[in-house]
Amino acid sequence: MRLRLSMDNYLWKLAFQVAERSTCDRFKAGCVVAKDGVIVATGYNGSVDGEPHCDEAGHELIHVMNFSANSEDNIITHGDTIVAHCIRTIHAEINCIINAAKVGQSLEGCDWYLNGVPCKPCSMAIARLYPHRIFFPSDIYPAEGIIEWWQNRLGRGPFVTPREIITKPSNSLKEIGVME
Repeated sequence: MRLRLSMDNYLWKLAFQVAERSTCDRFKAGCVVAKDGVIVATGYNGSVDGEPHCDEAGHELIHVMNFSANSEDNIITHGDTIVAHCIRTIHAEINCIINAAKVGQSLEGCDWYLNGVPCKPCSMAIARLYPHRIFFPSDIYPAEGIIEWWQNRLGRGPFVTPREIITKPSNSLKEIGVME
C-alpha cells in the first residue's frame, strides 16, 4: 500500500513550491488558494514589474507592529531582535488576490494554504474574502497574535502545524492530527 498525501497536505506543500519563484532573499513566501480541492490561484512575494527586487537592491524594512489585543508593547521582538517586515515586495497573499482578479476568479469561500504566517494587512485582505479555512506554519513569528486574530475572526482557529512536519514527504494532515 502506497502512502498518498491528503488533498490538504498536497495543496499546502504546493505553497512551498510556489514560494521558489519569490525574488525576496529574506523570506520566500508562497500561497495557494483552492476551492473543493481545485487550485484557483497562486501567488508569491515579489516586486512590482519593472521595480528592483530584494535580491538585487536589498530590502525596504519597517518594524512589525503587534496587533494582539493583550499586547502592551506594539513592536514585535524575537528574543532581543526587533522584527522587521520588507515592504519592497507585494506579499504572496496579495499577489494571489491580484492574479485571481486578473482572470475574473472569485476567492470567496476558498481554502488558503500559506508557507508562512500572514501579516495583519494580508490577513485582513483574506478575511474580507470569507475564507473557508486557512493553513499556515505555527513555528514562524508572529504566529501567536495572528492565530488568536483568526480564532476570533473564524470562530475557530486556523489549521497550523510546525513547518518541518508540513514539509516531510510522508506526513498527511490526518496523520499529524490536524484533520480528522
